[in-house]
Amino acid sequence: MNKYLFTVGTYAEADTDSIFWYQADFAQGKFTRQAAYRGVSCPSYLLQGKNGLLYAVEELAPDGNIAVYIRSADGIQKRRELPSNGAHPCHLAIDEKERFLFAANYTSGSLAMFEIDAEGLPRALCFLKQHAGKGMNLKRQEGAHVHFSKAKEGLLYVCDLGLDTVFCYRINAEKKALEETDRNLRLPDGNGPRHLCFHPKRGGWLFVFAELTARIFVFHQKDGVFALKQEILSLPAERTAVNLGAAIKPSEDGKYFFVSNRGDDSVTAFLVTEEGLLTSLHTCATGGKAPRDIEVFGDYIIIANQDSSSLTALRFNRAQGRLEQTRMRETVPLPSCIARAEWDPCFLRR
Repeated sequence: MNKYLFTVGTYAEADTDSIFWYQADFAQGKFTRQAAYRGVSCPSYLLQGKNGLLYAVEELAPDGNIAVYIRSADGIQKRRELPSNGAHPCHLAIDEKERFLFAANYTSGSLAMFEIDAEGLPRALCFLKQHAGKGMNLKRQEGAHVHFSKAKEGLLYVCDLGLDTVFCYRINAEKKALEETDRNLRLPDGNGPRHLCFHPKRGGWLFVFAELTARIFVFHQKDGVFALKQEILSLPAERTAVNLGAAIKPSEDGKYFFVSNRGDDSVTAFLVTEEGLLTSLHTCATGGKAPRDIEVFGDYIIIANQDSSSLTALRFNRAQGRLEQTRMRETVPLPSCIARAEWDPCFLRR
């Protein structure tokens, strides 16, 4: 497949276009804008839901919001809006049974939990988990900073950049609440866990990307206990730029992982060995500044370069284990998130 539809979240204001739908045609080497929407401020994170719904945060303070949109023949319509119950919500997640929506409120250090109705629309807040404490980096870890969550097998894994911890909560659907477990993962002081992902093919393997040190921590779970198996920098040692880790994503077959580096303004490709560990293959400039998010489409990686207001694409040459720049480039205001989208007949008729 050479054509993919995706959405782009941004830090643009409500009086300008701030959510975009694009088609990437890798055979033709171009991005084509399909639609745009204005009326929402700083929709920095987007999540594709069921029934064609699109969830978006409004990353605002002191009070952030969550908005839900649907695409139809009449255009793009807002279906619901409700407060995130915290400051600067920066991530959304849905549990595997599509019962609850979780919003990570970065500045206030809290995780909000909302029940989802049969249409996929969130109802009022049903649970709020407030984190407290601080880390060793007084500029970035002066308090709790919930950045990311991922539901898997009835548990919710939550990255707190400020507390150097990946919290593991049990999702209690009956009580509509999160319950603490003894499975929290503590990273060394000052790392600041930002994103995580599980291996898409191998059970029990967890990869945590730390923002403040740009290190990847590889864990393996056995009998319910995670053990640290590897700690590896996202950049080769000879690259000395001040660098912050951003996003980590696997290839669809799970043979490779890709991370984006803000500061070095690059993407690094890793091979997953037979033992489940990472081996660095190649680092390539994105052609933009501050690659906040990436998404993998086959052998291509689309990058949201926030500070250069651009989308770019790299091609991964599997035979050589190298990333290659392409001519694909599009101007988008302050892009921060790339989310896969469903093919929409409303767009295809245009």
